[in-house]
Formats: sequence, structure tokens, C-alpha cells
Amino acid sequence: MQIKLLGKLKTSCGYHFKSHKIFLQSKRGSYNGHCKCSGSIIGEVKDLDKEVITATCTLTKGTKPCGKRYLRNPQRMKMAQKLYEENICSSVYRAKQADELMAEEDPESGLLYSTKVLQNAKNEYVKSVCLHKNPMTALAIQVGKLKNILRFLAQNPLIIFM
Repeated sequence: MQIKLLGKLKTSCGYHFKSHKIFLQSKRGSYNGHCKCSGSIIGEVKDLDKEVITATCTLTKGTKPCGKRYLRNPQRMKMAQKLYEENICSSVYRAKQADELMAEEDPESGLLYSTKVLQNAKNEYVKSVCLHKNPMTALAIQVGKLKNILRFLAQNPLIIFM
């Protein structure tokens, strides 16, 4: 919901949604969030029983700079997996996202993460998928035997994935 909402608002703030409430009996809900620039968003969701949900919100723009935009779990893992599986450089991915989210005169979107943040997320994902730091041990784990595995890796290092 955050991606759709901030994509439609075309705001430069990266709001952190702290609380949201859904009332099933009245089929309504509410949410609120804040940005580091002292901006805030307060909204209401209606018609939860229908396929198309209507969301209304009130934005107050802050006066301070917004600062960093954090990429946290589980969105961090999903984005890192996408970068890894599609074999995309983080700067290329960021440029594609900027083309999708912004027109030429729009401010930088709150959903546009820095290249460094995307690189770190991708590196963490690669480390989590890797069986072992040592390629020989990883190969032995994958094969299932620790004996009789020889390979000279000084010229050609490798990483074994599951």
C-alpha cells in the first residue's frame, strides 16, 4: 500500500508508517506516518469488503531535510532477491525506478533508495544464499563428502550456491 500511495502522491518524503488499524465490523481502517523532515500523513481507508479500496489522506509538508531512506525487511530481501536474480546493477535498477516513479520536473520520490543501500542489500542477500565462505567447503557441503575434492582456486575462485 505504501508503494501505491507514495507513487500517486509524487512527494519527496519517505514516510514511515508507524500505526495502522483495521476495523472489520465497520469495514474501515486508518493509518498514520511521519517523515524525518517533520512532515506527517494521516489517512483513512474505506470499503474494505470491496475489490477496490478507497484511501484518503492529509499530508503536512515538513521544513527540515528528509535525510536517508531506509530499506527494511521484508521489502529489503525482496528487492535484493530481484536485483540478484535479474543480475541488475544497483545504479541501473535505481535509474529504471526513477523513470517509472518520476516525471522530469517531479521531486525525487520517497521510494527511490540510494545506490549504496541497494548494493548493501544485494550483498547481504548473496551472503545469506552462499553455503560457506570457503569455496572448497561449500563444494564439499553440496556434494556431501569432505574427502577426495581437489581444485586449484588461486586463479579461478568460485562461490557455490544452493
